[in-house]
Amino acid sequence: MSTLTQTINLGDEIDHKESKWRVIRFIVSDHTLFEDGQGPYIITESYLMLKSVEGEIDFMTLSSEKTLYSGFASNIKAVDPLLWRKS
Repeated sequence: MSTLTQTINLGDEIDHKESKWRVIRFIVSDHTLFEDGQGPYIITESYLMLKSVEGEIDFMTLSSEKTLYSGFASNIKAVDPLLWRKS
């Protein structure tokens, strides 16, 4: 995960993956309900959406917090954990 130590504005160019990327979106507070064999949990994140000169899209996480889900039980399973999150 990358860590930023400066103020970033929408439209700025930043160094990411050894090249320049443009900040095209701020996601300030994203909440997702995941579920694995241990049960459901919530990931709350803030991140940047970036675009490269070649048109590729990537994301840079600024903060991420995992909390246990304490809401209603359901037979409908939440989102499976993302593979990169398991590492």
